[in-house]
Amino acid sequence: MGTLTDIYLAISDTVLNNSKITFLENYFIEILAVIIFMIFLITAARGIRVNKMIARRLYQQIEPLLVSQFSRVTLISKSFWMDSWSSFDIFATGRSNCSYLYINISCRPRQDPLTGFLLYPLTRFKDCLYVEIPLDILDPIVILVCKRNELKSALIEYPEIEIHCTQKKVMDIPQNWIVYSNSNGAIEKILNGRLVKILNCCQISQSLKFIYISDQTTCPRLTNNYKKIHPCIKASFILDKSSNNLNKNYKEINSAVLVNETITVHETILKLLLSLNDTVQNIKLSERTLQHVTSQRQEIEKTLYKLDESKRLAKFEQKRREKLQEEAFKINQMTPQHQKKYQEKKARQEAKSKIKIKRIRM
Repeated sequence: MGTLTDIYLAISDTVLNNSKITFLENYFIEILAVIIFMIFLITAARGIRVNKMIARRLYQQIEPLLVSQFSRVTLISKSFWMDSWSSFDIFATGRSNCSYLYINISCRPRQDPLTGFLLYPLTRFKDCLYVEIPLDILDPIVILVCKRNELKSALIEYPEIEIHCTQKKVMDIPQNWIVYSNSNGAIEKILNGRLVKILNCCQISQSLKFIYISDQTTCPRLTNNYKKIHPCIKASFILDKSSNNLNKNYKEINSAVLVNETITVHETILKLLLSLNDTVQNIKLSERTLQHVTSQRQEIEKTLYKLDESKRLAKFEQKRREKLQEEAFKINQMTPQHQKKYQEKKARQEAKSKIKIKRIRM
């Protein structure tokens, strides 16, 4: 009996193993799809949770500063969009000389396994902050203070910089920073001691990407128009874990504000931007600088008008050629009799138009 039982068990194990192999062979694609789907699902859930946690922690860090400066502050989470899993907005309103403060927290797309993890060594996405402060008044000033490795993206994002500005040489800032401005007077007024010291602070310099002050940029959240020009301060910086806390020696730079040892780079840059908001609206350029900028902009307007006119004429000429080609093709498809009638009709129309022109001139 024992021998028969062993044989039966051995046969049962063999049949079971064969059935398992057959099942795997038949449903391999389905099993693989389920595994991949589960990986995507787990990655998305984890990425969304981490990004929301980053946004909340940042909001908790800067909330005391914003509450002390503004009457209303809120963190807005978007819904049902892919970007909502990695993009969060902070709005603050109710401050003198400031319509609002807009902050966009753009987190790394951790919810996407492809761009968030597999292609991360190539894309190098980082958690960043974009800040926008509209200005009520501003003299004709356009100035960009930017890292050299961020210059290309800044010029693509704000093409008016290359139209109105030229590169300026500033001795007191680090070599990895570059300045574009429409006048030397704007640099003298804005690049004062405090801003220069902040740019020379290693930890802030590592995080900050650019500061852009302009009366020739757009401010769509205020004007509800992506083309209408409105003066504004814009800035962007990286959320770097290694630069959360500032060195103690930074107390000397920000002596006007009470600073503790846990002050973050984000708070420091926001304080700087709010200070710039109050400062630049009171800047009055010299008469000589104003005349220079005004004449420069008049020349720019003439050049842009000529370019637009040449584009319009080129477009008109292209349409005329296309019309002539269509007309020639149409005539070639006609019989000789129809061609003759068409030419006579066209001649009568041209004669009538000439008569109308003569009457108008008279």
